[in-house]
Amino acid sequence: MNSKIKTFHEDDKKVGCLICGVICHNGKPQWIKGCLCGNISFFDITPEYIRFSVKWGFVFENLDYDWKVNVLKQIEYSGKPLNFENIPGKDVVDYFLK
Repeated sequence: MNSKIKTFHEDDKKVGCLICGVICHNGKPQWIKGCLCGNISFFDITPEYIRFSVKWGFVFENLDYDWKVNVLKQIEYSGKPLNFENIPGKDVVDYFLK
């Protein structure tokens, strides 16, 4: 049975992609192109917040297996996860952490 899995993590100090494991912390102002798998398109880092853009907000995978490996294989072969859902009401979401 497939479960709905959030593909990113955010709190008041960091943002990370749960698929490929890239994490960015707030701090020195900089713009970073994104994560390795392409789920997060960019990180806009400042001392106060991190703004970022998510392509695949949720994926649907079987938790009996290593879902990250399955999703990375799907991205490698088809350019995106096979079963995903965007954040409701948005195609690309910008989050601000304050």
